Amino acid sequence: MKEFANKQEAFASQNFDPSKVEVTGVPEQHVEAVKAFINLCVVHDAVNPEFNPDFSDYSQDKYNAVHEMGSPSGSGFSYGGYYYWLTLSYVGSRLCSESRKATRHIAEICHEDYKAMKVYDRQIK
Repeated sequence: MKEFANKQEAFASQNFDPSKVEVTGVPEQHVEAVKAFINLCVVHDAVNPEFNPDFSDYSQDKYNAVHEMGSPSGSGFSYGGYYYWLTLSYVGSRLCSESRKATRHIAEICHEDYKAMKVYDRQIK
């Protein structure tokens, strides 16, 4: 695991400039969510440079950020603790980490990207 002071440092380590990302063919209300997802993918690569999850290896732990939606934080979004439980569900390989520490670190430096990707204020017509 590599730690970074902020997501800009993580971006630089991957030679990534988020201002150059162009999203076309996507409804306008989803563009920022798509950009946030790309940011998260890049930061996961930077923080987990030696980790390649093997989903056929059930003994390999894989960690994914869990967020409490609609919390009383005022923002309607905050991450809760990082819990350990055994389930038969699986996390996506792009946004999983090798350790709780790596997952927590990414959640801290990418809070706004997780929020942009996960929270959708759908306008009802």
